[in-house]
Amino acid sequence: MIEIRGREIRTSEIDQEVAKGAAGIVLKMGQTVELRVDSPTCYTTDMKIHVNYRELPRLVKPNDLLYIDDGKLVFLVIDCSMEAVICEVKQGGVLGSNKSIKLPAGKHEHMPVMQLQD
Repeated sequence: MIEIRGREIRTSEIDQEVAKGAAGIVLKMGQTVELRVDSPTCYTTDMKIHVNYRELPRLVKPNDLLYIDDGKLVFLVIDCSMEAVICEVKQGGVLGSNKSIKLPAGKHEHMPVMQLQD
């Protein structure tokens, strides 16, 4: 039997120059960050977090909460464009590479269960 992860949105690798050798990037409460969907292979910085799901801006709307890294970080959606979701950090912490992003209830149903890599 093979386990299939299914619906999953993840951040990209952390830019080690920005992290300065640390395990991740520190995001502080009140900080504004941009979730970018145009270049999932780019490195994540303290201001631009690249994600692997291009349709993210179409699934969320202002005032939605996004839970990053199993809820260790919480972002409030402020605005959306075709290539980015602008968020305010509501619960800060350290963001590492390839961390999960959980959407508000009911939003995951629009994502395909099987991905190309599955």
